[in-house]
Amino acid sequence: MSRQRLEDPWLPPAPDTPLAAAGRLWQIRTAAPEDGRPVQELHTRCSPRSLHQRYLSPFRRLPKSVLEQLLDPRRSHTLLTRSDSGHTVAMATLARGPADQGGQEVHLAVLVEDAWQRQGLGTALTDRLLRRAQHADVPCVHADVLSDNAAMLRILRRTGGVVRTTEWGVASLTVPTAARGLAQVQ
Repeated sequence: MSRQRLEDPWLPPAPDTPLAAAGRLWQIRTAAPEDGRPVQELHTRCSPRSLHQRYLSPFRRLPKSVLEQLLDPRRSHTLLTRSDSGHTVAMATLARGPADQGGQEVHLAVLVEDAWQRQGLGTALTDRLLRRAQHADVPCVHADVLSDNAAMLRILRRTGGVVRTTEWGVASLTVPTAARGLAQVQ
């Protein structure tokens, strides 16, 4: 991974991009620190099950520290998906590990509002984040996924993800960013 101080923005913002999926047009853009309200609103519309699958914890409202980390461009690269009605309906994040560990390990996580699941948003966001990681010379990303989260496991396996361990119902995967089909950066 290219050396960069953790105080610097990690990845430059991705350009806003349209996504056609499930007969609708979605807008994908990089989150900014001022996106706290739409991100919290997304969380209130998600079921406890969806939130538990994303965070491995059942909270309905993100603690301030977690929200700040997700929206801090020095620590995370978060993409938001907005519907044609203007609501944020999905988010996906690449988060760097703690600074005291050199910030070298990168984790991926995705949350899609229940009403919009199984329409390709999770796959599209995952693909975009893996391309961004590849562009930043990140050799692989890690994801911790509940063993019963078949949709996310399928997405990650399709992109080359390999289960490293499974403990207490959580599968830990490694996804190489040089996997086939990720060459074009978006």
